Amino acid sequence: MIAAVLAASLVVPSARVPVDGVAAVVERRVITVSEVDAEARLALLARATPASGEPDLPTAPLDAKLKRAVLDTMVAHELLALEARRKGVVVREADVDAAVAAVRGRFASAEVARAFFTRFGIDEELLRGRARRDLLASAQLQGALADVKVSDEEARAYLEIDIGLAEGRPLPERIAAARAALLTARREERTAQIVAGIARGVEVRIVAAEPEAPAAVTAAP
Repeated sequence: MIAAVLAASLVVPSARVPVDGVAAVVERRVITVSEVDAEARLALLARATPASGEPDLPTAPLDAKLKRAVLDTMVAHELLALEARRKGVVVREADVDAAVAAVRGRFASAEVARAFFTRFGIDEELLRGRARRDLLASAQLQGALADVKVSDEEARAYLEIDIGLAEGRPLPERIAAARAALLTARREERTAQIVAGIARGVEVRIVAAEPEAPAAVTAAP
């Protein structure tokens, strides 16, 4: 899906003062390892029960497979957001506010949220930047995916392949489940095609979610 994959580090010529590891570069946007970690925490949080409290929050060490999946999603969304900006799409600040508020609303209290964000280096800038990027990406995909549909015949045919899907439920519910599964698969395929098309005209470099060298990016003191 991504045009170029490089197992290398990005180095800015200057005095070697470690700042953060580089996970990927999309055009002029540098995605750091700490950002990947933070967004992985937020991805896990999104799967948790809202207002679940401190014990259920995603505080365990992050899985490398999850981090790579999150990095791939971040790169894809950066590409989609880039294309949306080129087309003049503008995100309302009120929508960004709402998206950030939705994240905060998953915590039992403001104090729990503050402690979690502080522990994992998630600040307001990251939350708002992530929300703005994802809103732009969603806007870019909205029209492109509008014509992706699944007929009843296709859903029934899918049930013959995945015979265990929604097993034991009434046929209409099984057909609805098959349609949802097929629709998701087709939207993901179309999205991958769109992202690949954008990436062909953009500089994309994926380094790693966990670079070997801790000083992958340097800056002047």
